[in-house]
Amino acid sequence: MTRPHRADSAAGSAWVLLCVVWALAAFGCRGQPPDPTGLTIAIDSGPASLDPRIGSDEGSRRFNDLVYNALFRTGDDARPVPDLAREASWTDPRTLVVTLRDGVLFHDGSPLQAADVVEAYRSILERRVISFRRADLEVLESVDSPDARTVRFHLARPFAPFVANLTVPIARDRGESNGTLGPLGTGPFELTRYRKDEDLLLRRFERYFEGPSALTSVRLRIIPAETARLLELLTGGVDLVVNDLSPDQLERVRREPGYRVLSRPGRNAVYMAFNLDDPVLRDRRVRQ
Repeated sequence: MTRPHRADSAAGSAWVLLCVVWALAAFGCRGQPPDPTGLTIAIDSGPASLDPRIGSDEGSRRFNDLVYNALFRTGDDARPVPDLAREASWTDPRTLVVTLRDGVLFHDGSPLQAADVVEAYRSILERRVISFRRADLEVLESVDSPDARTVRFHLARPFAPFVANLTVPIARDRGESNGTLGPLGTGPFELTRYRKDEDLLLRRFERYFEGPSALTSVRLRIIPAETARLLELLTGGVDLVVNDLSPDQLERVRREPGYRVLSRPGRNAVYMAFNLDDPVLRDRRVRQ
């Protein structure tokens, strides 16, 4: 899912975006004009975790893109783009200094501080949170903050591409009383309801540092069956399906008036790996 007003940060496979153009077809299905300020998206499964340091599945990534920010995000050209970071510079080959943006707030209105960034990275480095992101931080020795706006990363050895690995979403613990909504984020939307295996409802964060989204809400409807997702799309129950329809279903929607199919190349590499210890597959002619 692409974040409203943001470059797509996902390194997904050849993505196919399937969406409804709110036109007469949708009007006829619903019996009333669709809400122009809200968006309902069909997803095949909910996030594995609401903690952005833990969830590595597609459902978690889509949710994280809407609710959290990182120091950097991946641009369409696969290069790191500042997000919560205002700038970054190397003071020596092993020390990277990142200055934070001004005016960034968490969803409870509290300001983002360097200590929040330090805690996010230390929790992974110290294994207080078992995160798949630790592999990207293998070269990171320690992280500290000399002041509220500055974060210093100390590497074990020089590693120029390290900036591209600073994509850990920054979150702040809500406390046990509100743990069902996950940690606080700074993104364009905040989670207000999570009904497991049913939906997630997000509302616009009015004080988002890049300005409020044109959408007032986003609802992520969990619809595991592809046929059900297709029917919901065709009858107006959802407005958008992202990468969750097979090619034959996609062609059916493409022929429907009032619907639009958008596609673009992805950045994932898909490959087949052979077990070269196998006596048959060891023969190059067999593999070819």
